[in-house]
Amino acid sequence: MSAIDYPGENILKLGIMKTKNMLALAVILIFCAAIGFSAQTKTGDGKIKRKAKMSAPARAPVKKPAAKASVATDAAPAGKKPEISSATVVTETPFETAFKESKSGNPAVRRQGADQFGQLRDGNAIGRLVELLNDPTGYVRAAAADSLGLLRGGGDKATEKLCEMLANDPDETVRQTIAISFSYIGDRKSEDCLIKAVNDKSGAVRYAAIRTIGTLRFFKAESELIKLVDSGDLQIRRSVIDTLGRLQSKNSADALIKRSDDEDNYVRQAVARALGEIGDVAAVPALKTKLSDPDDSVKLEAALGLAKLNDKSGLELAGEFAKSKEIALKQQSLTILSMTGDEKSLKILDELYETEQEPGLKNFIDSCRRAVKSRLKPVKPPLTRQDPREP
Repeated sequence: MSAIDYPGENILKLGIMKTKNMLALAVILIFCAAIGFSAQTKTGDGKIKRKAKMSAPARAPVKKPAAKASVATDAAPAGKKPEISSATVVTETPFETAFKESKSGNPAVRRQGADQFGQLRDGNAIGRLVELLNDPTGYVRAAAADSLGLLRGGGDKATEKLCEMLANDPDETVRQTIAISFSYIGDRKSEDCLIKAVNDKSGAVRYAAIRTIGTLRFFKAESELIKLVDSGDLQIRRSVIDTLGRLQSKNSADALIKRSDDEDNYVRQAVARALGEIGDVAAVPALKTKLSDPDDSVKLEAALGLAKLNDKSGLELAGEFAKSKEIALKQQSLTILSMTGDEKSLKILDELYETEQEPGLKNFIDSCRRAVKSRLKPVKPPLTRQDPREP
């Protein structure tokens, strides 16, 4: 009997095939299980958490922005310097910056610091500014003096130092700046040194001192100023006459009248203005002669001076110039009309009010009208109460 015909052989072959198939299936199941396990992970609590699919790209972790550096505000313990890290921002105040600059070895930077002190208007800078008055560089000393003026001085010590410098500093710019600064400081203890500065060798210093004396009304300087009315320096002559008018110096009236025919238009105008401010009626004849001056500004200044002395000689001239196109001349004429104007002047003012287009000037004309009306209005006698006992 052949093997094919043998009945048990087929059964054996069939069993072998089944075994192979089962082994193959087992291998497949094991492979699949391995793949599935690799796709899972355990969390910290022992639970299984499925991982993201392999096909999805991994996202980079988001980084938080670094914290900004903050300014250290905590005070350091006594006796221990604060530790400043590289992230700490240290900010200087403007005053601290100016103080540091004022200590610089560069004079230009020191001047910048001195100027900054004045701009800050901080009284704590006065001590340092007084120190800078001793600086070896002139323009640093000038900047310190200027800032002391803006700070309205620094007391007796500063005034004493400034007066000494006004008399002796070798730099005329420094002396001039000090003379100007005193007009802001306003310390009456500067009167004597300013009077001495009127005779300074520098014209710029003399001019500044004279203007400051007028601003501060230092009457003690009157005699020294009268000597300079005939100065050959035109600027000094002008400033002296203006200052004597501010001081209302009656003792200077005769000297001023002599200068009423000065060749300079501004000097003649200043003389007319000063005589009006002084208020001496002895100046009326001299002022009347100036009503025919070739310069319009001098004419009107003389008319205004006469009006201040309650003289109406310049009223007609003021009426003519009230219609001028030059604003300065027009306003001065209106002022004269408001001070001494009559019925005719009021009519001129009414006409100007109706035609004027500029609001500010129109309001000024109206105020002049009201002033004239108030003066022309008849004064009523005061009412008296009748005694009830009278019949």
